[in-house]
Amino acid sequence: MSGDAQISRLKPGRRTDIRRENERAILDAAEKVFAEAGFGGATMQLIADMAGLPKANLHYYFATKEDLYRRVVSGIFEIWLGPRPSITPTLAIRFRHSTTASP
Repeated sequence: MSGDAQISRLKPGRRTDIRRENERAILDAAEKVFAEAGFGGATMQLIADMAGLPKANLHYYFATKEDLYRRVVSGIFEIWLGPRPSITPTLAIRFRHSTTASP
């Protein structure tokens, strides 16, 4: 029985878990492949192999390599540009003292 047929017979909550796990595996693998090979050198087959999934499953989640690349880059930008912890008065005082201390 194929993986897709097995998924369709699972409870809805379990299908969601499998979908998340597969997406995460694909995105993690894609990030590594794009980082090592660049967009031009990366292939959907290589990403699928690294994710441990058939290439057909990869195309189920991401229709094109460009779609996958955009999702990977978007995730990286979310990390880089995401919310930063605010500076609390205690942190500001520690910083001020550490920068004014004599050597």
